[in-house]
Amino acid sequence: MENKQIESVINNLSVGDMVNVNDWDDPAEVKAITESFVLIANDSFYSIVGKLPNSVEYNGIELGCFVCGPDHWIFGCRDSFEYQDFYKFKDKKIAKKYLEEVESGKTHMSLKNRAKIEKIEKVE
Repeated sequence: MENKQIESVINNLSVGDMVNVNDWDDPAEVKAITESFVLIANDSFYSIVGKLPNSVEYNGIELGCFVCGPDHWIFGCRDSFEYQDFYKFKDKKIAKKYLEEVESGKTHMSLKNRAKIEKIEKVE
């Protein structure tokens, strides 16, 4: 997919949409959206999706592409112990609070574990 197509899909997502990224086997549900990020999760994983093109060249990911990945905390972010099944984001308020921490810079997408988005599509 071209960057413009990827950007269009990301910017037209709504909470509750199901999406598939790259060649992932299982789609994920959109749990929260902020100005710069989308949070997706299912029972196996979660990912932060950047709504803006990548601005950090690191780990083989070039500038200008769209990226997704987990946060940078090794053992879970600082609030993860307050909530059961935190990274599954079953509670929309918790998901929104988490993504607001990413938006504010308290939590960051991992530079080491993120991936370039080659394609992203809504799953009906």
